[in-house]
Amino acid sequence: MKYIPVNDIVNKLYNVYVAISKRGFIWFIKRQGLKIYLFVSGLIDSLPYSAKKRAKKKFEKYIHDDKLYFSASVKKHGLTDQLFSLTFIYTIGHQLGLNYTFDPPHTSRSEPNLYDSGSPEKLNSDGLILCKEHFNIYDFIGVNDFFKGLAVTQPNEELAEVVLDLDELEFSISAFRSFGHFLDELRLKMLPYIDPVKNTRFVFKALPIAFKCFTMADAYVPDEVNFREMYSRRRDINKINSLYQESKIKLLIHIRQGDTSIIKTPWDTYIPTWQKIDGYYTEFDKKKDIDTHENIEVDEFYRFLKDLFKHIDADKFSSLLFSDGFHTAFDKIKSHKTKVGGQETQIHMLDELQKVYDDQVFKKFYEWDVIKTIVGEERNNLFNLIHSFTESDIVVIGTQQKMVPKLLKLYFEPENMPFLITLYKKQRPYVNYLGIGPEYKYMLNVDMDNYNPAQIAASLNAFLKERNLA
Repeated sequence: MKYIPVNDIVNKLYNVYVAISKRGFIWFIKRQGLKIYLFVSGLIDSLPYSAKKRAKKKFEKYIHDDKLYFSASVKKHGLTDQLFSLTFIYTIGHQLGLNYTFDPPHTSRSEPNLYDSGSPEKLNSDGLILCKEHFNIYDFIGVNDFFKGLAVTQPNEELAEVVLDLDELEFSISAFRSFGHFLDELRLKMLPYIDPVKNTRFVFKALPIAFKCFTMADAYVPDEVNFREMYSRRRDINKINSLYQESKIKLLIHIRQGDTSIIKTPWDTYIPTWQKIDGYYTEFDKKKDIDTHENIEVDEFYRFLKDLFKHIDADKFSSLLFSDGFHTAFDKIKSHKTKVGGQETQIHMLDELQKVYDDQVFKKFYEWDVIKTIVGEERNNLFNLIHSFTESDIVVIGTQQKMVPKLLKLYFEPENMPFLITLYKKQRPYVNYLGIGPEYKYMLNVDMDNYNPAQIAASLNAFLKERNLA
């Protein structure tokens, strides 16, 4: 431990006294507040018997006595957000030395059963035969098996349970210098909640802070949680037939629509359903009046792929297109019917349009035999999408698709990642917060208002040659 010399401390305090004497206390606080904080923080860190050291010693005594347990309570978000949260929470609990207990995660957003009909055994496809255990997405990807295997048996005696939302705690600037600093400060914040008599179980929640600290935590303990390995183990138990043709280059296209789409009504108005768009669930007479820069539409994907296949041999590719389609968009519009007039006649017209809208919008893709098109929110489609993603050589998405870049970070390393093409308008997609840096070199952002398909094809061919796929 490096200590601040006493003479330096005296000199610094004297300089503070002089500054206050000349300019006044209020001026000094306004101008020097951050410096004071950093100085005092450093001073406290340097003291051999600081509160932090005493707290750490007390905390370690609880750990030694096997008094502390933890579990993860993932927030109500989509699958990939929950996977990031789960990884972060397990990492901090494990590094703090707490005993892990398993609480099954759940996400209704990634268990799309609204349009499933019949029992699980009837939901078969040429790629995947479902069974009852696969009703939970976390069973399917092997997460439940993995974390159950890490869990300890809870003691029989009563536990004091503490739900601690890390996003609601205030951490100092120094806590984000390193993951070690973060853990030190978290110990201090946990101590007041520990029951001095009973065993204590912390139920951690975290999401924004999980993304803020993810790269820092991953560098501190790389491969603490390996989702690719979990998935492989699960597939060893439950085999899945690939939808790809074996000897061809595997191209995956994912078109997110659902709750991000813009619906054209039978009476020629437009209703955006994405909450990021100003005026969502309200009607617009003209589509150009809606801010659509983050919404890459189905026709735009079609145009891009048609252009691209003019410069690469489509016969060398086995191409799959997945989309959730528009059912969710219609359901959301009808549930907000007061915003769209709410007349019974209009609602009936929307009901009828909903039945055929997917077929109408994806008509060109269904007729294009180069690409196999799979549309709908059935579980079977989601499971096939995830499995196909893990096998893909090239992936094409739009900026409204937030799941795939997160899956890329969680399931791949730079040396085995697929080539990711992201279509965008106006504003380039930002993924640095996921810890995706320059080492993930096979990522190409394509401006839909200005792109050169020949150059994109050349980049793809270079990638395929390097991977021995050409």
